[in-house]
Amino acid sequence: MSLSSNGAVVGVTSINPNDRRNTMSEPTEPVATIHIASYPHDMSHPDSPPEVPKAERRRGILAAGAGNFIEYYDYLVYGTFATVIAAVFFPEESDVAALLYTFAIFGVSFVARPIGAAIFGHLADKVGRKTSLAWSVFVMVAATLVMGLAPSYATVGVLGSIVLFIGRFAQGIAFGGEFGSAASYIVEIAPKNRRGLYGSIQLFSGGLGTLAGVGIGVLLTATLPEEAVKSWGWRLAFLIGVPLGLIGLYLRRRLEETPEYSKIMSDDKVEKSPLVAVFRFHWRRVVTAAGAVMGFAASAYILVSYIPSYLTKTVGFEYGTSLKILFAGLVVYVLCIPLVGLMSDLWGRRAVGVLGYAVYLISIVPAFLLMNSGSAGLATMGCLLVAVAQACLGGAIPALLVEMFPSGVRASGVSVGYSSSVALFGGTAPLIGTALVASTGSGIAASYYVLICIAVSIAVIATPTAWRAPVHGLTSKAQRTKQSQLAFGDPVD
Repeated sequence: MSLSSNGAVVGVTSINPNDRRNTMSEPTEPVATIHIASYPHDMSHPDSPPEVPKAERRRGILAAGAGNFIEYYDYLVYGTFATVIAAVFFPEESDVAALLYTFAIFGVSFVARPIGAAIFGHLADKVGRKTSLAWSVFVMVAATLVMGLAPSYATVGVLGSIVLFIGRFAQGIAFGGEFGSAASYIVEIAPKNRRGLYGSIQLFSGGLGTLAGVGIGVLLTATLPEEAVKSWGWRLAFLIGVPLGLIGLYLRRRLEETPEYSKIMSDDKVEKSPLVAVFRFHWRRVVTAAGAVMGFAASAYILVSYIPSYLTKTVGFEYGTSLKILFAGLVVYVLCIPLVGLMSDLWGRRAVGVLGYAVYLISIVPAFLLMNSGSAGLATMGCLLVAVAQACLGGAIPALLVEMFPSGVRASGVSVGYSSSVALFGGTAPLIGTALVASTGSGIAASYYVLICIAVSIAVIATPTAWRAPVHGLTSKAQRTKQSQLAFGDPVD
């Protein structure tokens, strides 16, 4: 490692440690050379990663956030146009059966998400955050293009639905790999005292993508005739994501690697098999992460996927009205997310996490009572209440999870813990909510499932022994015994 006169890291050369030759007479060939773009180094803590300059940090946030926006947009457009897709690909079936087949294809992405989490999380820890981020958005763009061009049943019969299935599965792979890599990247380049705020950009940009997906649905259904929406309008919604995704890919390919990961590479401490290491040495943290996310995952899919159908099928609003109510809720959700992230920097991750879940616990039943009133105004108020509560849950989640794992296995641990919880408890939330309403006859029965998930998450976050600090860097035996050290060198909140 060499330092310039101002203390910046200007280059790192990694030498093969197995080469025992005299390096003075026989210089060894460098295994890898990593250049960190003149990041100022903290000379009082020579082992700490250098700090990222503001300009580089802004570029990193833009690239990570833009790609995240695209992935959420592409992923959510399918749900927005589910009824149209049902008519295009399953016209021979009854309306109910066609919608069930459509949602079955929607659900296959949740099976794919943990697979994508394992693949891209491993890639981010083994090769680098930048590489994983670029590949995840590339796969998402390719999958979205396939879905937008999938031939209809009228053209090729059942083959069209098979193409749709393949595209949706690939979307799930890409989406599953996004959270852990992006959250790790964003938090690792953040200032030490603003990791919560920067981490919230992960969900803020995702919320904007979700908002755009719903907004496109509202716009197309309001401006195009119904036949035009069924013929080509729904395809337009998918294809819009392709050029946007290519822009995100361009930005991500130009990223610098994070100083923290660059230091691991320069010290020749990259895990040989990060995924194996995270399950072998950190499986308790993976389970803890999944438990902490459980309530957030269930409530998120109640908000995005269940509430529009609930307002339409159970309460009786027109579908366009339901989308407008959801759109208003998502606007409030997106605006509140960064505020909660900042609160976690001031008050601590766990404190804000428990507080957020408590807010949701108190507000979910009144919110469903308002939405079940039959009044569009009251229903909007109920949706806004859910959105604010959801923001209180999500603002601290990215930084909370990233700080749980040592940097050598961070992306793998965050990806697997988050995606497995979303697949198990988020993906099933609309189905369970619908079943509870049908079996009990109560319009607010869906909230019971969310309450149970939130209670589990509160118990996990509030348990101090579940949050013993991880060790910075590798998962070697010596490091694992030093449990007082932290991934970032500061106290666990």
